[in-house]
Amino acid sequence: PSWPTTAGSPGWPPRPLVSVRSGRSTRPATSAIWF
Repeated sequence: PSWPTTAGSPGWPPRPLVSVRSGRSTRPATSAIWF
């Protein structure tokens, strides 16, 4: 992919982030996605 691993970037895909938020493991999952 061309987008970076930063959630603040415009090219960042919010798709996985939304899935994580809906899940019950928001902290660990988000950390893995962000990093």
